[in-house]
Amino acid sequence: MTYWITEAPGTSDTQGGENGFSILPGGAIIMWGTFTGDGDKVNFHRAFPNNCFAVNFTGTSGQRVNPKIASKDRFGFVVHHRESRRSGFGRHATTTGYEAIHYVAVGN
Repeated sequence: MTYWITEAPGTSDTQGGENGFSILPGGAIIMWGTFTGDGDKVNFHRAFPNNCFAVNFTGTSGQRVNPKIASKDRFGFVVHHRESRRSGFGRHATTTGYEAIHYVAVGN
């Protein structure tokens, strides 16, 4: 897959890194990234111009729950049952953060 993202003939636009994308011949776009914010709505770092066809994701905490993509659009996707983790000790933990979401999306 690395070849098609960075070196394929006709690849007109590529941005690498933790959040990146590649425009493939024919106009398909592969986008990848990491989302670490709170909440269940994951916004792509760059919206697809037209459509998002598919999203695949994973979390970083081992996910003791079964998260699912509830909806998607060209701007991002919603994850149901995203696991939260608490920091601190005892019954009075002071902050709650969500696991990081790593995604790969395909659109145009």
